[in-house]
Amino acid sequence: MRAEKLAREQRAETAKAEALLRFPDLAAAERRLSLAVLALSKARAMGANAASEEAEFAAASAERDAVCEKNAIDVRGFEPIYACGACGDGGFKADGRICACLGRRVSEAAMEECGLRSPVLPSFSDCDLSLFSGKEREDRKKLFGLTEDFCGNYPDTRVRNFLFTGGPGRGKTFLAGCMADLLTARGYTVIFASATALNRVFLKYISDRTDGREIYLDALTEADFLFIDDLGSEAAIRNVTKENLMGVINERLERGLCTVITTNLAPAEIERHYTEKLFSRLVGGSRTLLVEFSGADLRLQKKTSGRG
Repeated sequence: MRAEKLAREQRAETAKAEALLRFPDLAAAERRLSLAVLALSKARAMGANAASEEAEFAAASAERDAVCEKNAIDVRGFEPIYACGACGDGGFKADGRICACLGRRVSEAAMEECGLRSPVLPSFSDCDLSLFSGKEREDRKKLFGLTEDFCGNYPDTRVRNFLFTGGPGRGKTFLAGCMADLLTARGYTVIFASATALNRVFLKYISDRTDGREIYLDALTEADFLFIDDLGSEAAIRNVTKENLMGVINERLERGLCTVITTNLAPAEIERHYTEKLFSRLVGGSRTLLVEFSGADLRLQKKTSGRG
């Protein structure tokens, strides 16, 4: 089923990309519609009067429909064929909460704004405790439970940020992906990107001389959750990497927004690699949970057991 889902998404993504390249007016209309969806979702989630956002959404939808009619474009081919029984494809459940399907669309729109691609995320149901034994199994069970509870209870949580450290193949990215998947399903705006991909966003921001360049960083500083995977693997670019990372982290801390970071670096190495000032922002305060992953490389373990 997962393979079929990925195939449908790939076909839809390819069809959309080809149409956007062929029709510049469609690309502009799609961008306006994505921004309108994001603004409307935020307004509704915050309980604000969304009249202006609803009007903009209607206008953006009408503009895209007009462009499609003029160019004989069938936008149904841009989206995988899903039937969401939870919301009737309307985006909101009967109790007013954002549906998982709209949550994913909002997060995808936010990632598109800064030039990132949405990853395929694992879920907590994919967790396999049989890969561990003894005390490590109990520790992982507690960690899975703690992080799943966090995602289910947020925003009524004391912890706001997570830093996952440890050697490669310890399960850091997997757990972060599970968290991102559940939070997205709950309707929160989630950006999940590697440190290398974020570095490319920073370069775009620096090299763009237009008035609209702030859009590259706005999505990073405004998303409910920012997941930075494999911090320390990116190429350090002078006057770009550390400075912009510091700016994004600072802005998110000031806004009380959540950041989850995975890294192969030990805490002391993070401090040496980036600076004491940035390190203190990554791990400082009582609202950040530092989790050190130990054990064997799970990727090698799966291969030797014939399971991966």
